[in-house]
Amino acid sequence: MEQKSFNWGRCTIFTKDLGTVGAKWKKQATPVEDSTNLTPTAGDKLEGTVEGGEVEVSKRKKSKYELDYNIRKLAGRKPPMKNVDGVVAHEYAVLLMPEDNAADGFFIERTSVGIDPNFTCAEGTAWAVVHDALKPSAGNTVKWGIVTASNGQVSFTENADMVADGDTPVSFTEPYEDNDTATTATYYQVQEDDTVGKNPKALGWYVKSGNTYTLTTDTTPQSGTTYYVKA
Repeated sequence: MEQKSFNWGRCTIFTKDLGTVGAKWKKQATPVEDSTNLTPTAGDKLEGTVEGGEVEVSKRKKSKYELDYNIRKLAGRKPPMKNVDGVVAHEYAVLLMPEDNAADGFFIERTSVGIDPNFTCAEGTAWAVVHDALKPSAGNTVKWGIVTASNGQVSFTENADMVADGDTPVSFTEPYEDNDTATTATYYQVQEDDTVGKNPKALGWYVKSGNTYTLTTDTTPQSGTTYYVKA
């Protein structure tokens, strides 16, 4: 039997600061288990009645959406966004990529964000992040579609079946960087003989500056540059 794609399980969240020119998407640390929720609130229903109380016309206002998740506060890990007493000054865009990225994730073009640290003895300290979805430039507030990420690029293609008549599905590919400085990943040096004829950028190799590893933009091996792969 064919295995159906489904968007449960571990998810990956990307955020983008809309108030900073040239800002890249940031791949956030994996949220605390079972903490990620997209919650819709149905819009108010308006009814026009006639004498006797019968409903002659009815209309519902647009739904509202809230995305919330917790990021565990490990030593050396940056907060998801800069904030003062929980208030985030800038608006943020959000992408969510499910574990099975053949299934739909979603894109929210504009959100206002709040962050509050919480603590329990069972889970330790975590940042509770809440995104309130705001009116987009066009189309649905929450746009469902395929999210993929590789080699420092994140892509989104909106599901055309969920786009209103007359609207154009959203599609883009943009650079991202890792926001999780507390990563436990191990980096291994690429031996010089193994770099010959290779494209470091396409292969997702890293370069090191101090104690920080970043994805290289070199498309050909550069003399004197040491490359690393992330395990």
